[in-house]
Amino acid sequence: HFDAKQGSCLTFRYGGCGANRNHFETYEECQAACLGSARPTCLLPMVQGPCQNWEPRWAYNHLLKQCHSFVYGGCEGNTNNFESKESCEDVCPFPKSLQCKACRLKSKMVLSLCRSDFAIVGRLMEIVEEQDSGIARFALEDVLKDEKMGLKFFNIKYLEVTLTDMDWSCPCPNMTAEDGPLIIMGEVHDGMATLEPGSYVRAANDKRVKKIYELMEKKTCDRFQD
Repeated sequence: HFDAKQGSCLTFRYGGCGANRNHFETYEECQAACLGSARPTCLLPMVQGPCQNWEPRWAYNHLLKQCHSFVYGGCEGNTNNFESKESCEDVCPFPKSLQCKACRLKSKMVLSLCRSDFAIVGRLMEIVEEQDSGIARFALEDVLKDEKMGLKFFNIKYLEVTLTDMDWSCPCPNMTAEDGPLIIMGEVHDGMATLEPGSYVRAANDKRVKKIYELMEKKTCDRFQD
């Protein structure tokens, strides 16, 4: 029979009487009758919910045919909400993503820092995907460099970053809510923070953050200016 809550076909022991039409002899018949080409759960939108008990979850994007991470608020939402990528792919067994190459940075830390308009430590809260671009929303944990947005002055807690030239089949930078704190360096155009495929995005650790603070204190970037 089809279990609407789980969005999948499940086995059960049929007594032979007093039943409705929601019973099938085979799993395949149930799939064909109730699911068609896509399971209902897998067609639902990714919903963060109104609460703020943040935890990383996975949801299926039926347009991109991939499971993606997001940050769940802890209440409401819908059934397109899984604790792991594996459990998401078990329920929504669409073609798996391509074997993607590791993202390549345009520059290493020092040059990236000097060329960037901002450098922050933040946790990815949500990604909104568009055709060849997107928006990443970060909860700020530290502002390492900011030349154009006044993040510290205005005490900004969350930052929206525009992702440009994105190939969502193999996204770069490749970020998930499960990554924890990230160091993100990018440019600002018309007041908007932006990241390119080769922008510096790396896991934040004490060593990297300390190194960036040292570079800023020593004004290392002054030697790269024209």
